[in-house]
Amino acid sequence: MIGKTLLHYKISEKLGGGGMGVVYKAQDSKLERTVALKFILPHMLADKEAKQRFVSEAKAAAALNHPNITTIYSIEENEDDPFIVMEFIEGEELIVRTKSEPLSYDEIKRIAIQTCEGLLAAHEQGIIHQDIKASNIMITKKGQVKIMDFGLAKISSSTHVTQETKTLGTAAYMSPEQAQGEKVDNQTDIWSFGVVLYQMLTNRLPFPGDYEQAVIYSILNEEPKSIDQNSKLQASDNFIQIAMRCLQKSKVERYNSFAEVLSDLHLEKQQTSASTKIDAGIEFIKQSVTDKKDMFTGREEQLKLLVQKIKEIESSKESTILIYGESGIGKSQLISKVQQEIDSLNINTIRGRCIYKEGGLPYHPFVSGIKNSIRNVNENFIESLSQLSSRRGINITTRIPHIKSFLNLSNESVALLHKEQLWDSIVLLLNILSSEQQLILILDDLQWADKTTLGLFSFIARNIANLPILQIGIYRKGSTVSDEIIDEQAIFESLRQLKLEGVAHQIDLAGLTEDETAEFVSKLVGGEKVSQKLTRKIYKHTEGLPLFISELVNLLKEKDLVYFDEEVWKLKEDQQLKFVSTKIKDVIFQRVSGLDNELNEILEIASCEGEYFLSETISACLNIDRISLLKQLQVLETKFNLIRHEKNLYRFNHMMVREVFYDSILDELREEYHRMIASYLINNYSTKDEYAARIAHHLISSNQGEKSLEHFIRAANLARDLHANDDALESYQKATNIIKKLTSADSSLIIEIEEGLGDVNHSVGNAKEALNHYSTFLTLARQLSNRISEIKALRKSAEVNQVLGNIKIAIELCNEAIEISIAINNNEQLMHSMNTMAIIRAAEGEYERTIQISEEALTIARKINDSLNESISLSNLGFAYWHLGNYFSAMKYFNEAINIQRSIGDNLGLSTTLNFIAMSYWKAGEYNKALDDATESVKIKKLVADYRKIPGCLNVIGDIYRSHNDIDKAVEFHTKSLTMATEHQNKGAICANIRDLGEDYMLLGNFELARKKYDEVLELAKTSGLLWYETRTYISLSELSLLSGEKEQAKLFAEKGFNFAKKIGAKELIIEALWKQASVFADTNSLTESVKLFKEAISEAENIGHNTFLWMLYLDYSKVLEIQGHPKEMIDAFQKSKRILRSIVGSIKNSDLKSSFLKSESVAKVLG
Repeated sequence: MIGKTLLHYKISEKLGGGGMGVVYKAQDSKLERTVALKFILPHMLADKEAKQRFVSEAKAAAALNHPNITTIYSIEENEDDPFIVMEFIEGEELIVRTKSEPLSYDEIKRIAIQTCEGLLAAHEQGIIHQDIKASNIMITKKGQVKIMDFGLAKISSSTHVTQETKTLGTAAYMSPEQAQGEKVDNQTDIWSFGVVLYQMLTNRLPFPGDYEQAVIYSILNEEPKSIDQNSKLQASDNFIQIAMRCLQKSKVERYNSFAEVLSDLHLEKQQTSASTKIDAGIEFIKQSVTDKKDMFTGREEQLKLLVQKIKEIESSKESTILIYGESGIGKSQLISKVQQEIDSLNINTIRGRCIYKEGGLPYHPFVSGIKNSIRNVNENFIESLSQLSSRRGINITTRIPHIKSFLNLSNESVALLHKEQLWDSIVLLLNILSSEQQLILILDDLQWADKTTLGLFSFIARNIANLPILQIGIYRKGSTVSDEIIDEQAIFESLRQLKLEGVAHQIDLAGLTEDETAEFVSKLVGGEKVSQKLTRKIYKHTEGLPLFISELVNLLKEKDLVYFDEEVWKLKEDQQLKFVSTKIKDVIFQRVSGLDNELNEILEIASCEGEYFLSETISACLNIDRISLLKQLQVLETKFNLIRHEKNLYRFNHMMVREVFYDSILDELREEYHRMIASYLINNYSTKDEYAARIAHHLISSNQGEKSLEHFIRAANLARDLHANDDALESYQKATNIIKKLTSADSSLIIEIEEGLGDVNHSVGNAKEALNHYSTFLTLARQLSNRISEIKALRKSAEVNQVLGNIKIAIELCNEAIEISIAINNNEQLMHSMNTMAIIRAAEGEYERTIQISEEALTIARKINDSLNESISLSNLGFAYWHLGNYFSAMKYFNEAINIQRSIGDNLGLSTTLNFIAMSYWKAGEYNKALDDATESVKIKKLVADYRKIPGCLNVIGDIYRSHNDIDKAVEFHTKSLTMATEHQNKGAICANIRDLGEDYMLLGNFELARKKYDEVLELAKTSGLLWYETRTYISLSELSLLSGEKEQAKLFAEKGFNFAKKIGAKELIIEALWKQASVFADTNSLTESVKLFKEAISEAENIGHNTFLWMLYLDYSKVLEIQGHPKEMIDAFQKSKRILRSIVGSIKNSDLKSSFLKSESVAKVLG
């Protein structure tokens, strides 16, 4: 069968077989996926009944849609013989897994629960497996259980147990009733499941035997040996009892259904310790989410969907769940219920909350969530993380500084090129934390997320597919506690984009129905009956909003407006609800207005501290004895249901409760509360950068602007270093506003702000704004004689000037930075300045100079062990050699850079370098390798959400296809690139793709459409000042005119291209324009002029050492000389072409690349 193609399935290898069937691996050419094909054995094909049942059972199994059951795609026929097309699973059978190494107790429990869930789903559909055994349970690489061989099992039941084809292994799993040929039901699978449990716990079968009949005798007449509580395995008594109950010979004493088995398995897990320790000592804290009263009502359908999504974590493309509903709709209640389910499944959780404008850390919800969910997040945690990753074969050495900086475990500055580099390290952190147990990441109140936090949330959503991680985001339309405006539209648009990409699924919550309201009200009054009249009025008044219902019921009880009569709660006859506001905040205010002064004061200062608050802060600020305070907080939680205790923090039960208290405080008193909190934080946490934003928030809120200045700057610097640009800009701007109000300010603080504002504006693309701040930064640095700051200001100003096209100014500034760095003997600053100069020189077209500078920078980077700058220097070298046409040297440097970028997690840099090396392979004739690298570049850019630069990668793919003469594919990718470039308003990419489409249509012979495209480019390039694209288009128009027979027009366009190239000083374009002019004159028989132009082009190419141009120029030049009748000169030119080409070939060290290059038609002609 191997090598054969059946229908559209090409069979590649045999996977296995048994007494009734055989399975092969195959490639589905239609859907381009790997599948498994299962065939009934030849000796059974003659049995029509067997064939019919094979098909009917396969159809039944195909109806099963469960993550723990192998998916059946279709049932096909080949020459009237049926076969099943099913999911191909990469992993190993449980029988193999148990033999390779002992299973841990946690693994056994996880496998048991997943297997049980799969079999329960099958039984609910009326399907009995009848052949459950360790070899029919597959464990994927991610630890997911897949039950196999549905659809064949019932065929085996018609075959007598002693049949020769029946294997010993299968007999060992048979139930007593199955062994005796009796009718079987669900309990047969329960018995076999018990055998699997026993085998996992003991690494032996419960009923051993040397031959089949001995095994059957043992099953019918003997009891299995007891399971010892192996000290290493540490299996609980409860779990052992579950396995032994499954193996009861009497069906009456055995479990009745898998629902019962699953219930006991979950119960056993709930009785484990309150924390889960994964390998290497990382300990997750189990959050207490069980309410004293079960108030969960009306969300059963959404709960079921969420639990199903959790169970399908690794098999679903949707890595993120969004839960949306208005304030008070019951989102938190739903998540609390979900967390109870998570705990029963023994899944670890990290939960954080976005906080509205309270001066939090960058990425606050992620950082606080990790620190509140994992015990002792400190240096020991980092050490444990390193050990765990090492055992998993993951190298995180270069990521540790990023992770420590993110978690604020280090005050050392970390060199980050861009925020995506940090984000990639955080995804790696989550990957390691989920390596032993699945992980749920929950973020509350996403409507208050800053752009940086939302960016990381989106990045995680796009990068955790196929990992055992599920992200849940909860959001609503925001309400605020101040007049500041949040860009909700931008937040909602980001979340909508995730849904459009198919990585997120949204669950919308509506109000409770009238019946659900009645059930909820009954729960609120202790499960007692409530009159229909009362529930109807409550429903009408609250529109089914759970928080409103809860507050209203509490108010009615506290104000004695309802009574309990004849075991039913009723509204007093003379009372109506008209006096009660239809606004929930007013109802909350009415309810809390009766609090005594001391409790009210506690909640007032708590509302000033934030949605979360510490008992220590309140105790210190109000000078209340700690024990007395804790008792009062307990009253507020248990009696009034206004706050709740979470780990070492307290929080308001709902943001609206906090808003009611905060808004009710007089302005002067509110300022005093903030002053007291600021004083407490300064006295205790002033040296910790993570508190800087909070301290600044409370100082500014207490009208202490000048004191807040240094704290705003520290908060801004921390945010900038973590590329939390929006947080940084906000803090810098607040600091600037404070300085403007001061009569005098410390110059060192101003210089820090100006540099920071320049950095952040440069990072987000505001080049002109950045240059203004850097200019001020430079002036101040010179005034203060701060040489390091002066170098930084010069270099950063040079970078921005280069972006703005001011190349000469950029060179002058960078030269000055280099001179000062040498004068003060500072290698680090010299290296940075040289890398900047290399990029500027490359933009100028001075590639030899670029190489010289980059080599010096590389030497310094290696000397001071700076991997990031080492990769930058290598990329600069590769870029320069590529432009010189030395593609093989370029590849060498690009490959070295790629190795470093992969090791340090610089995915953004990696994606760019991959695109460059793809261009190198393309120029060298290695089209397949070029396509592979360009495709990987696109993939990585999507993962890091660098969508603006994806068009450039797609454009390269189009160019590669065109070079390989697949013009239709070229058009396809150039069109895709153009569409995306237009979406992101990337004018350079738009011009490049329209021009390339013109090239494509010209090669297809559609000259009219080609000219139309070139005209479009010229119009856009002229209006946008994009001279490079205008120049390239004139050269292309010259070629088009020549092909169209418009030779005079061709000369004009070639001359125009040359003039523009000279104007912008782009040396490569000058050579190309001269080359095109020479070719046009040769075609019009103006041979003397052609020879002159060829000589000029050759001279320019020799000046910059462009050997690839040179061998082709000499080749074309020799042809003109031959036509002109100068054989000696012609031979000389040809020999020069040959010598240069041989030197290029000689420089290629890779034999495959050399072979590919030599096969090129143009190369082969020259080298013969």
